[in-house]
Amino acid sequence: MLLSSVLMCSCKQDAIDNYAVENSAINFNAPRNALSLKGVTAEKISFSLPFTLVGPVTDYDRELTLDVKDSTAVLGRDFKIVSAVLPAGKSRGNVMLEINNLPEGVTSQAAVISLVPNQHFIAGIPLYQSSVASWSEEYERPNEGVWYAWYLFFCKGYSKDFHRLLVEIFGPEIETFVNRRTYSDNDPSLVFKMPDWWYAANSRLYDVVREHDTKNPSDPYRHSDDYELYSSYQQAVGAGTKPDTPPTILSTLNSI
Repeated sequence: MLLSSVLMCSCKQDAIDNYAVENSAINFNAPRNALSLKGVTAEKISFSLPFTLVGPVTDYDRELTLDVKDSTAVLGRDFKIVSAVLPAGKSRGNVMLEINNLPEGVTSQAAVISLVPNQHFIAGIPLYQSSVASWSEEYERPNEGVWYAWYLFFCKGYSKDFHRLLVEIFGPEIETFVNRRTYSDNDPSLVFKMPDWWYAANSRLYDVVREHDTKNPSDPYRHSDDYELYSSYQQAVGAGTKPDTPPTILSTLNSI
C-alpha cells in the first residue's frame, strides 16, 4: 500500500511537471472590472483587465482571442482594444483597453469581454471566461492590484464614501498605487509602493479618521449605504456582506 501511494504521488507530480503547453488556459482575475472616472479630465483613458495563465510559461508571446458584446458602450466608438497578449515568460497579463471619456449626459458605460479558445489556449473556468468592463463618473471599487493593497492595508470593506475619503487624504494617485511589483510590471499605469509606504499610509489614515471623529463625535466618518465587507480581496463586487446599518469608517480600519 505504501509503495502504491508513493507511485500515485509520483505520477501526479509528473503530470503537473509535464503540463502540456497546448492545454494552457486563460482566466480573467475577476468577472467584473470597474474603473472610476471621478475627477478624470483626459479624453482617453487606459483600462486594464487582469488575467492569469493556467499552464506553463513560454519563450514567445501568445495572443488572446476576444469576443466583445456591446452593452452601453460600443467597440470602435466608445472604446478600443489596445492589447490582448500574454508576454513571453509571464503567467499574468492584462487585456488593455483605451476608453473615451463619457459623453455629455452619460454617467456610465459597460461592455462584456469574453475569452475565446484559439491555437494557444483552451477554455478555462467558465465563471472567469468573461469580464464585464464598466466605467463610471462615480467611485467604483478599483481593479485587483489597487484593491488588493487597499484590502490589505486599509480596510476589508469598500464603500464610495470610503473611496472618496482616501482620495481626499492621499490624492487621486491612490487609485494607481499597488504593493506588488507583478501588478505594476504587467500594467504600466500602476505604481509600486514599498511596504513602508503602505504602513505609513495606514497610520496616517487612522490618525486622520480618529482626529475627525474625536472632534465630531456626533458626526463621525461613516461608510455610505453601498458598503460591503469582503472575506477575500478576490471576492467579486457585490458578493460581500452588507450590514443593516453602514458602520463608522474607524471601526472597520485594519490594525497593522
